[in-house]
Amino acid sequence: SNLRLHQISTLDASQRDLVCNHAESAGISVVDADSTLNDCGFATINVANGEFSSSNGSHTDIFLSNSTGDLIESSIINSPNYGIRCDGDNSVLNLFGCTIKGSAGHGVYMPDLASELGAQYTIITNNGSSGIYQDGSTSKSTIENSLLGYNSGYGIFTRGEVDVNYSTIVHNSIYGL
Repeated sequence: SNLRLHQISTLDASQRDLVCNHAESAGISVVDADSTLNDCGFATINVANGEFSSSNGSHTDIFLSNSTGDLIESSIINSPNYGIRCDGDNSVLNLFGCTIKGSAGHGVYMPDLASELGAQYTIITNNGSSGIYQDGSTSKSTIENSLLGYNSGYGIFTRGEVDVNYSTIVHNSIYGL
């Protein structure tokens, strides 16, 4: 594994970029910086004011497994697969003020039984499949003040419980919900 911190000469941490290649770790926190993670697996990730960008290949920009992830005012744009994949029955994903758009697959994909998703002030648009795809029968989603639109599948697909408040779900190819 390797870790590179770009623009290290600056004293302002918000001017630094983090790049991880082939890394596995117990956790990572990125605040006020852009991040590129390639072939990385983390148990916990917390991102505030950052942007994830894909290099190339067929990976998911963020992959969580039996984990908790918080993304705050961050963007995931043009992922070659899923924007975020969150596996594991006790996985929790919280999005606040985020943009997830242009993924080749689902914007957010949570395939397991009891995952939880919270999205506030988040935009999930123009993904190659559903905006949010949550497959577990005991999964829970709370979507507030968010936009889910122009996705090639559902705006939100879930087999579990969903609570949508003050949100817009528009122009998805299959159904909004």
